[in-house]
Amino acid sequence: MPQKKLDESLNSFLASWESFTKNRELKPNRNAFDWRQQFTKVRNNFIHVMQTIEPDLPQMQSVEDLHIECGDGPIPGRVYTPYSAKHPVGPALVFFHGGGFVMGDLESYDSICRRLADASGCRILSVEYRLAPEHKFPAQVNDAVTAFKWAVENAEKWGADRSKIAAGGDSAGGNLTMVVTRAAQNGECPAPVFQLLIYPLAQFVDLKEKGVSLQEGSFFSPAAFEFCRSAYLEKDQNPLDLRISPLFYSNFQKLPPAHVITAGWDPLRDEGRIYADKLVAAGVKVTHKDYQSHPHGFFNSTAVSKSARDAIVAAGKVLKSAINS
Repeated sequence: MPQKKLDESLNSFLASWESFTKNRELKPNRNAFDWRQQFTKVRNNFIHVMQTIEPDLPQMQSVEDLHIECGDGPIPGRVYTPYSAKHPVGPALVFFHGGGFVMGDLESYDSICRRLADASGCRILSVEYRLAPEHKFPAQVNDAVTAFKWAVENAEKWGADRSKIAAGGDSAGGNLTMVVTRAAQNGECPAPVFQLLIYPLAQFVDLKEKGVSLQEGSFFSPAAFEFCRSAYLEKDQNPLDLRISPLFYSNFQKLPPAHVITAGWDPLRDEGRIYADKLVAAGVKVTHKDYQSHPHGFFNSTAVSKSARDAIVAAGKVLKSAINS
């Protein structure tokens, strides 16, 4: 099926990533001062784009920062409680942000978390895990598993019903969500009751043979993929490690129900679809929504795109229905 035309409301959002693509040749094995300076520039650009003043940003009953106890040092977190949360404890989502494991923080994902909380009625615990290249794999995995375990074991501290805690995230955060569900099967943490996978990065092996045109409409190009992979993984790290590429697990049985979101102008589209298909084949309850005229990362474009705002509301409604069923 031919690719649908890119949603024109997203053009300014995609143009804002010019500074990122200018740094596509960056390799973390360059001298320490140089690459730290370059990563700081990329991250600051990311934060600037994400913090554009937005129309009608949902107000919360409360927004509280906290620290999640971890042996490697406290992990910053932020709890969003929507006005629709009427009880001391209720359904909740532990959210892992995207950014290729090299970008993203609590501030840059404030809008998405507010909108998800407002649409779902769930409390959202946003997790600021450690970033590469300062912290290589498996630091991010360890933080995600630790954070989810803490979230369940300390549910009452942040207003969550421990029997109704889901996990979710976009891109790299979707990857961490997948890994958390596997860690739960291994007894490393409690199991999420649901997983929200937003254009997830399901494997870190290759991005060059994809059925998506990258001439326009995607900032997650093969060059950006290599940029993130070289930052996240040590040079001799096997990307087929299932904590890195959960797409390649052989058994998908008994995983939590899932809602998988993909985008037509996203080189990760096919792996998201394949992951959803594998869950379905294993008997897992799955819903899949493909936004055919949207690029990777479009949930971050709510400042300029009504369709992105509507997509987050739709995801929130799916989460609300699933977690309360």
